[in-house]
Amino acid sequence: MYTRGLLLILCSVSFEASADPQTALRSVAPGEWITYRVELEDPLRASCCFELTHRTVGKRGCLLVEGPRSYGWSDSDRPEPHEALQIFLRRGGKSFDRVLAVGSSCSVDTVDERVTRFEKISTGSSIAFFEETADNESLPALAQHKGGGPALIRLSKHRDEDLRGESMFWLGQTQHLDTETALLAAIFNDSSSEVRKKAVFALSQLPPKRAIPVLRGLVDARHPREVRKEALFWLAQIRDDAVLAVFDELLASPR
Repeated sequence: MYTRGLLLILCSVSFEASADPQTALRSVAPGEWITYRVELEDPLRASCCFELTHRTVGKRGCLLVEGPRSYGWSDSDRPEPHEALQIFLRRGGKSFDRVLAVGSSCSVDTVDERVTRFEKISTGSSIAFFEETADNESLPALAQHKGGGPALIRLSKHRDEDLRGESMFWLGQTQHLDTETALLAAIFNDSSSEVRKKAVFALSQLPPKRAIPVLRGLVDARHPREVRKEALFWLAQIRDDAVLAVFDELLASPR
């Protein structure tokens, strides 16, 4: 069993004083790591690292140093539920230069890295930190925080096009209650064609009962051709009997 990382984390220095992630980072030297736990949005959908061979998930567990393993979660191959989200941040120049966010049941091998554990960083302060410092690398961590959806929605309106698109992708993965509203707003209002396409794709990542009706609505002739095309394509990728009914309806309708 791959448990070395868990033992090493337990042996790292702990601080009882309350702190936010930025203050915690300032307390360690550049190149060193901090780690802390926050509330997890979905105990059954938390990231881990794993070996992937011919689409089969193999050995699980992460390395703090660079490694070749895949990262994410699979709805078809879930481990036991996670109790929390474990965050690892490496101090860079002014803030952090590396981040790893995994479910608490995912083992992490710290190898020879120095890791300091903080016990009292709140979920809210962590969300605020990741929203303020948001980039494409840190969005997976933000997305897995309990209550991180509103921050992702705000970032989906960011001035940076890449960040807007990635925020929409993670909205689709986290399935926040207001996801459809935010993504539809982007589809009809965002100035970037690429961002609009990512928003349609993100809709397709929602559970079928939520995704299919919205995508079906986008196929309506009153919408731009670009939107209809993307909606039809991603609708066809959803494995659900309700999709067949939608295409039967579309084929039977007069042209």
